[in-house]
Amino acid sequence: MTITRIIFIFFLLTGSVAYAFEKKDVIDKVKRLENVNDQDLKDSVGGIINNLFQFEKPFGKEVVDKMIKSIKGRNKNATLLCLSSYPEFVSENKIKYIDEAYRFAMANGLDNYREGYYLSKSHIFREEQVYDSSMIYILKARNIAQNSNPEFFVTTLHQLGDIYFSVGLYDYAEKYYKMVDSIKGSPFSWINWRRAVIRNNMGLIEIERKNYDKALALFNQSLNQITIPVTSYADSLRLCYDQRMIASILLKKGDYNGAWKAIQFPFEFAYKHQLKDHLFGIYKTLILLSIKTGDNVSVEKYYKLLDQFYEKNQASMNIKPDYTLLCANVHEFLGDKSKATDCYKEYIQLNDSLAIQEKTAAIVQLLTEQDYNHLEENLKQVKTEQMHLLLIIALLLALISIIIVRSQKTSKLNKLLAETNKTKDKFFSIISHDLKSPFNSLLGFTEILLENLDDKNYKNAKESGEIIHQKSEELYGLITNLLDWSRSQHEGFKLVMNKIDISKIISEVIRLYSAQAGSKKITVDSELSGEILVMADRTCLTTIFSNLLSNAIKFTPESGHIHFKPVVLKTLIEIHVSDTGVGISTEQIEKLFDLSKNISTEGTNHEKGTGLGLLVTKEFVEKNGGSISVKSKKGEGSTFIVRLKLA
Repeated sequence: MTITRIIFIFFLLTGSVAYAFEKKDVIDKVKRLENVNDQDLKDSVGGIINNLFQFEKPFGKEVVDKMIKSIKGRNKNATLLCLSSYPEFVSENKIKYIDEAYRFAMANGLDNYREGYYLSKSHIFREEQVYDSSMIYILKARNIAQNSNPEFFVTTLHQLGDIYFSVGLYDYAEKYYKMVDSIKGSPFSWINWRRAVIRNNMGLIEIERKNYDKALALFNQSLNQITIPVTSYADSLRLCYDQRMIASILLKKGDYNGAWKAIQFPFEFAYKHQLKDHLFGIYKTLILLSIKTGDNVSVEKYYKLLDQFYEKNQASMNIKPDYTLLCANVHEFLGDKSKATDCYKEYIQLNDSLAIQEKTAAIVQLLTEQDYNHLEENLKQVKTEQMHLLLIIALLLALISIIIVRSQKTSKLNKLLAETNKTKDKFFSIISHDLKSPFNSLLGFTEILLENLDDKNYKNAKESGEIIHQKSEELYGLITNLLDWSRSQHEGFKLVMNKIDISKIISEVIRLYSAQAGSKKITVDSELSGEILVMADRTCLTTIFSNLLSNAIKFTPESGHIHFKPVVLKTLIEIHVSDTGVGISTEQIEKLFDLSKNISTEGTNHEKGTGLGLLVTKEFVEKNGGSISVKSKKGEGSTFIVRLKLA
């Protein structure tokens, strides 16, 4: 929630906003700003901005533009309020507008805006699912607010909980929500509103945990705090939300009569005021209720309303997957199997295309406490690693240039030139994006770490230090694969072939990755026992099975299982590496080992990668006279099969 949105709710709670507004009334208020004295201008502008949230975004932006022209040069704080509200009324370039507001504030000596800027920027990044950046800016806001602005400090804790909720880390989200709720005797002006929101958020967590009775109790507690009959718009909004969620929970519990009763007021109120943030969820509940109770007339009625709503709001709301699934349910209920099948197929395709964005686990982990000296050593080590990584990148660029020059010397190497250019493009893509992005994260978290160390805030410094360590490990893995791949492309790459006991190699790899697997509570075991000799290069074998195990851990959810199994076939041995992970679609399998099509996918804990690991694995398997294949289905785990020659 941005700072402007928070102000909006504050005005609602203090009764400063009327029950409904028309566009003409808003325009008239903007015209009357010319007659408002400069001292009261900020309050008048804030009231108008709060009114704009019930209208479509283009109208809101149009009004803000008019206000900026009207108040130019009269009141810096009022102008800043207008500029900082822009992200609420645009669908793109939100960061650009909030940065412009920040530059205006700094140029005009409005230093108090800094923490609001960090908070708003964190919120925007969270909306865009860029969670590393969201965490960086909320920690910056927290560092400023904790010593100077108690009210804002509580807001940053609330936002931290929201970030963890967004990535599915419900235990951490609950921790921060409880921290906010535990503040007693607070002087904060919105404490009653905030505690109501916290209670609702805790209810949402229990829904995700499928603890429906606990969730229902929390939303009923919130409902009991509302005075009946409802007389204010603010209480009507709360009643709408609470009863909507209660109806949804009762639907999940199978209490259809209770759900029908609970959903009536939310439907009437949200439809009357066209509250799009509520309407989709309400239509969804009404349609599913109608299907469950076999009410054909109601299904068709609410499906028509849903269809109209979707046509009007699909561009500004990320609801297509849910909408498509609802359409499938409706067509199946009404007996149109053909349309239902088409909708189900589209829903599956949408889920595949959105798989990289699914928030199934943590971006940032809070680990064990470490002392100040260790943090300082960690910071120095990170800086050293950054320098090493930069040197490696420079060497890689030099290597690419050498390959290109050599490939141009003779016509014999024309084909190699085409492949080299493809390799070069892949390298530059990785260097420009996949290395730049984590380096930016490292720099951001390093800056926060230094601030905390300067302030002797070792508890917060610990968080940043551990995050930096995690990011450094990710970068180290990326650089290792880059070096292995570039080495495999070089003509001078030579293998040292020996009789190698593959059982020992796999045992060593499992031991090396035991901590990584343990952090996700994943069990790894192997059926390989006794001496099994293959003719291969030891370094290549270690790299092959390290990449396969690392990949399996990456795409296996918590408490999963990874298994190594040998299958002897006369002169060959197959090593099956199986996991209980998220699986791979047929379309993705076709791209896994293709350099021109290979893409990166985030792991279940948002682990970063470039897709190079499997390319390196394939290169090394084939250079050792073997082959690799994969069997997988979406949602059913994967098995990678490596075939090697027995010695």
